[in-house]
Amino acid sequence: MDITPALAPSRQLIQKYGGAVFTIGGKPYASSVIVFPELTLHWPVASFEEVNEAALEPVVFRAQEVEILLLGCGKTQAFVPPSLSQSLKRHGIILDS
Repeated sequence: MDITPALAPSRQLIQKYGGAVFTIGGKPYASSVIVFPELTLHWPVASFEEVNEAALEPVVFRAQEVEILLLGCGKTQAFVPPSLSQSLKRHGIILDS
């Protein structure tokens, strides 16, 4: 039995992750990505240390579409600087990492 939720074809569904590859909307991604409801973007960030305001510009640009930003940080838990959380909050975005 397939329990995949019925979604519009344009909606991005994260289907699985394994072996350093995400499958989103049936397409494999072997690098960092930003997933919006109807768009997945390659994100040229290779490590958590590279996450800063400039790296998050694509998210801020679409701030009206984003309420919560879930930021995966790899195998170990990491926290963004409070200044980055506050910067996103000014755009109406709550950050969870």
